[in-house]
Amino acid sequence: MEKIDDQHIEDYLRNKLPQEERQAFEAALAADPDLRQRTDDMRRLKDHIRQSARQDIRMRVEAIRDTIRAEEQAPPSSRQPRSFPWRLIFELLLAAGLLWFGYQYFSQPEEPEVQEQETQPAPATTAENKPPVATPQYEQLFQDTIPGPGIPTQLTVLLKPGIQQPGQPVYALEPDGGGLCLYVHPEDGFWKNPMEITLKNGRYFLTIGKRQYPLRADGEEHDLPVR
Repeated sequence: MEKIDDQHIEDYLRNKLPQEERQAFEAALAADPDLRQRTDDMRRLKDHIRQSARQDIRMRVEAIRDTIRAEEQAPPSSRQPRSFPWRLIFELLLAAGLLWFGYQYFSQPEEPEVQEQETQPAPATTAENKPPVATPQYEQLFQDTIPGPGIPTQLTVLLKPGIQQPGQPVYALEPDGGGLCLYVHPEDGFWKNPMEITLKNGRYFLTIGKRQYPLRADGEEHDLPVR
């Protein structure tokens, strides 16, 4: 943007420049003190003209209003025969034209529209939208219900590639009687034994055969040190 004329400055002040041209103009403003001075001068001139136009319109409208009131309040004997009110119509049309012209050309510039899309906040995790513990990227080995505290609990056994050796399974137990998910190694076979979930003194326990393991019912993954 080598040379910027007054029309370009006017278009910027009236927010008529495309987004790319507006950004280029604002970059030139930051680098060119003379352009900033010209832009400020034109903005002040626009403000002055706008205020003067509004004041002139207001004075004309008030004068017409006063003339009409004076004629209505005058005694009938002093009233002159009325002719067609050409002057009144002309004054009203002139005031309306000045008002339209002022708003069209000397109104305050609108704020530039921001083209960036607003980032929507992530929805809060609730019991309704919380994803299930069992995820589809793991191979499902087994699914059934096992005895639980009060009601049966759904058990899902998944093959998790991240487990390097047998005997190091991971579990996730949903709160409030939710399902139990076990992530195991391909060589694990403990999950084929009878299992049961119990609740004692506010704590959950998983019974596998004759052994019992404490559980955290928070929906998160934890190690299950089976032996």
